[in-house]
Amino acid sequence: MGISPGWGWLLLPVCQALVVPREVSSRAGETLSLRCWYPRGYEAYNKYWCRGASRDSCRKVVETEGREAPRQRGRVSIQDNHIFCVVLLTVEDVSEADAGSYWCGVERMGRDLMEPVTVRVVPAKPQPCEGENQPRSSPLASSPGGPALSALVPSAVLLSLLAAAG
Repeated sequence: MGISPGWGWLLLPVCQALVVPREVSSRAGETLSLRCWYPRGYEAYNKYWCRGASRDSCRKVVETEGREAPRQRGRVSIQDNHIFCVVLLTVEDVSEADAGSYWCGVERMGRDLMEPVTVRVVPAKPQPCEGENQPRSSPLASSPGGPALSALVPSAVLLSLLAAAG
């Protein structure tokens, strides 16, 4: 069975542009990771993440310099995987100040390949203040008879149920 002439386009690389999620979110204090896929043929090109409302006002945050080795700049790191044609961006200890418009970019002659990503940061889960709404001791220590007795009570109940059923 041969390939129909109308299906020849399936043999072409599907990805001719960058592919990134339009929006990602993270909780403040956590680590944000996102991926940017690029077309075959751009493996050795410099990839970067930049921040700004438009592609022309975008300032580079971190870049690969065309290598696969991870590069780090403060809390932000970037790594290029040439086999899977994907760039991984990681931001550690995300803060609400990190929210905004970012771009995944591939440097090339003429106009760079660039796609926008919106980063949203939700506030961290509130932590109770020390001593506020917290038990004074562990639940096991406060049970009558201590941990040993509290572990035996469910076993004794189970045994008496089994005896009644049998």
